Amino acid sequence: MQQYLKAIYAAALAGLGAASTAYAQGNGHIGYQAGIAIATAVLTTLGVVWAVPNESKSPAPPAG
Repeated sequence: MQQYLKAIYAAALAGLGAASTAYAQGNGHIGYQAGIAIATAVLTTLGVVWAVPNESKSPAPPAG
């Protein structure tokens, strides 16, 4: 589970950022379309960050 936390944190931050932007633009109201945009931002960020592998802790094998 530890290896997936970066994706979850990134998705949560993307959702918060999108929600705060929608809240400010909607004068204190988040509408249906903004909700879809927030969900899209969360799921897209989750998928993109999840796809990037974590850095390996083991040393690289010697070349040659």
